[in-house]
Amino acid sequence: MKQLKLLMIAVFCSIFGLSVFAQPENLYIIGGPFNANKPNWLHRDVVQLEKDSDNPKVFYYRGYIGYNTFGDEPGNFKILTSSNSWDGYHPVGDGNQLIGAAQIGVELGIREGGSDTKWTIPEDRSGDGYYEIKVDTENNTFLIENFTAVLSDFPVGLFLVGGPFIINEGNWSPSESKKMDRDGTNPDLFHFRGYLEHNQWGTEPGNFKILINARHWDESFHPEENTLLSNAIEQNTTIRRGGADTKWNLPEDGSGNGYWEFSVDAKNKTLRVDNFVHDLDYFDHVYIRGSAMPCGWNFSNEPEKMNKISRGIYSWTGNVVTGDFKFLKYDNSHLACYVATLENEVVTLDNAHTVTYEKDYGRLGNDYKFVIGEEHDDKLVTITLNLNTKTIMVSNTITDVDVVKERPVAVYTTQGKVFVNGMSDETYNVRILTVDGRQILHRTIEGNEGITIPKGCYLVTVTDKSGVTTIRQKVVVS
Repeated sequence: MKQLKLLMIAVFCSIFGLSVFAQPENLYIIGGPFNANKPNWLHRDVVQLEKDSDNPKVFYYRGYIGYNTFGDEPGNFKILTSSNSWDGYHPVGDGNQLIGAAQIGVELGIREGGSDTKWTIPEDRSGDGYYEIKVDTENNTFLIENFTAVLSDFPVGLFLVGGPFIINEGNWSPSESKKMDRDGTNPDLFHFRGYLEHNQWGTEPGNFKILINARHWDESFHPEENTLLSNAIEQNTTIRRGGADTKWNLPEDGSGNGYWEFSVDAKNKTLRVDNFVHDLDYFDHVYIRGSAMPCGWNFSNEPEKMNKISRGIYSWTGNVVTGDFKFLKYDNSHLACYVATLENEVVTLDNAHTVTYEKDYGRLGNDYKFVIGEEHDDKLVTITLNLNTKTIMVSNTITDVDVVKERPVAVYTTQGKVFVNGMSDETYNVRILTVDGRQILHRTIEGNEGITIPKGCYLVTVTDKSGVTTIRQKVVVS
């Protein structure tokens, strides 16, 4: 009976031109021209279409489509309603629909389900080029609004492969290569915009090169000799196709870790770095998670956000309870994290504890946590993470929590100095007293400053320009 009802609904909808499918939230293109790392469609190299801002039933693809040089059905593609499903749209009719210059401005029909027909660009590559395609799921149409034929030597694209891109394999693998973005006007110009870091494991963890079509090692671009990527900052450097297996590299000391923007002109054989922002300048926030924190280990809760108060230094103020915690580099990943060097390392207030970075503790390294003991249960503290010195400091805080959150200030000691870190554009009054109440310093600072004082135990009070005490904290200088 249920099958009969569905059949009747389908017949009714067919007669009146209605669809039995729900309106898709997103659309994706998949097929031969988009096969990047592996030669078959099962790898699911999908590209999401852009949804019209005014009409949720209209989607656009704007980009390059070229006949592939390898793989299954290298010139065919179809449109999916989900990135992890094969359900989607096909050309109407019994055969594949050829597209190219002759189809500009012609509304082609589409249907949901049915026989597995595809759109096709010709093998002679006359259909290679930039497309502006409009897909209307309400009127079931496929329209090429614009097409510019361009015969590029690199129809599939360029791919970065090497140590910084290793995720699952210890050795270099084309399956883990990163596809570069093709320029919007020049089909032989490719861009990378993203975060890179020297890996912590694998073969040549800081080196990479550029593959052509991502399937063969012998088709690749290289620098003239092994060279730092930073050598190409704001200048064109020569690259070559084939030859000696030289690479670009990021230093092991982490000085090349950060956000990179670089471009490769595959036709003129040049590479240029347009922008680099180091780790310590790039991240505005680091995150804390753990049973000692208000968020706990529950993934449904947002981790506690640490705000950058100066280069490489982050601060958070709040109530902690007995439990453990660690620091996350990203708010949605527990792998890239800063952890303790000892298992269940108990935190001592106002003392520096060493942190170490683990990109993937499941593969290499540890997942050691810091621990808040029972004596500090339900205390208001300020936690400071200093990536310059790779230390953390937990300090008891006597202040108005709301004021601290609004205008964060952190006080900690290292290398015989008291450091006061506040907002870079703010002025603060700093008073330092001995434990018996004798004032040894009263100074006005702007933003951040390190103050040298003799060894001993002190009380540091920081007042903002309005006279509000933002922090009062005991420190020990050793």
